Amino acid sequence: MSKPSAAGPFHGLTRAGWDRLCDGCGRCCVHKIDDPAAGLTYYTNVACRLLDLDTGRCKRYRTRRHRVPACVDLYACRGESFDWLPSSCAYRLLAGGFELPAWHPLRTGDPESTRRAGMSIVGHAVPESEAGPLEGNIIAWEPLRKRPAPARRTPSGRKAAVARKPSGRVTAGPVLRG
Repeated sequence: MSKPSAAGPFHGLTRAGWDRLCDGCGRCCVHKIDDPAAGLTYYTNVACRLLDLDTGRCKRYRTRRHRVPACVDLYACRGESFDWLPSSCAYRLLAGGFELPAWHPLRTGDPESTRRAGMSIVGHAVPESEAGPLEGNIIAWEPLRKRPAPARRTPSGRKAAVARKPSGRVTAGPVLRG
């Protein structure tokens, strides 16, 4: 893929075109725990109350921001950084000048390809009403780094897992900035 133009990779993209970029993974719609001291955001498996756990899609997409005020309108944020989104997210990838992954529905023509590739929350998330404390529901999809940090390696050369409990604010849906 060529580098984005000076106007950005989303210049001229309509709202409908923007919405088609979403692969439906649902990862942006799970609760996260922000650890500002470490510059990390941890995913949980606790779904927003509007997330359909069978499809990975919002049940009330058009009215979601009225029902969940913390929900972020990504289209309105298209000139900003998407570093808080999953590393596999099309918005984040394209903003960084990368191609869509082979499993993305726009490449496969199959709306179920995200789930089939194991990139969806389907089968992994639990409803808010059944979750308990968020700290007990951290999952290892990926800790999101808000700022660059050197990768820690084990003696065998593999990346080390984060082994401490985060101590930050809990956020619903996308990470709240501020």
